[in-house]
Amino acid sequence: MMSTREEKRHDVSRRQKELDDRERGLVLEWEKRGWPVWEAYAPLFLLADHQTLHVRHANLTVELIENIRRFGLFAIPLRLRRQMFPPKNPLNLEQLIKAIEISLMESHNIEKQSPYLTGLVFAQIARNAYMALQLSRSDGPAVLIAGIEHVRTDCAAPVHLKSIAPELNTVSIGFVASENYGNEPNGYNPDNHRESDHFDYIWIMIGDRDSDI
Repeated sequence: MMSTREEKRHDVSRRQKELDDRERGLVLEWEKRGWPVWEAYAPLFLLADHQTLHVRHANLTVELIENIRRFGLFAIPLRLRRQMFPPKNPLNLEQLIKAIEISLMESHNIEKQSPYLTGLVFAQIARNAYMALQLSRSDGPAVLIAGIEHVRTDCAAPVHLKSIAPELNTVSIGFVASENYGNEPNGYNPDNHRESDHFDYIWIMIGDRDSDI
């Protein structure tokens, strides 16, 4: 949701004056860039202000993502690519690609035959790897707030983090809507739901859509 460009813009504005929610949303061009309603995320930035926490980007630039969609992972500059996909701890890319394909087809209703699927898969893998890289660069404990498909333990950022920084401990929490379980959270049985295999914990929320975490 934030690339290095938005992070720098936010840091400059934050140093200049105390930002209210509306001003911060405009500085980040949040909704202009197509992200979900700003009011749902504004409290996180306010919390960071109150606790004097850093807010760091975890997304690649739009231009680089587009190049990855068109040309694959080799569109990533070599130095950055080696940081995101360290040769000393190689991942099974074939397995990742298959898992991401299924994830995107299910979450975005994309057909297997779609000419856009391959590009979207490579972009998703790159974004997951970059999120993990940014987490590994933190000086202390860090929290990644991302779409639920980016934090799956089988094919997303946690997998890449184990490759980039295997010494770090990770916990993945999937926020899912209670409507998926008949609005009966107490009756949730993980054996009946495949997503129970994709996260360390599941947080069932009152609502009608799966949410970001």
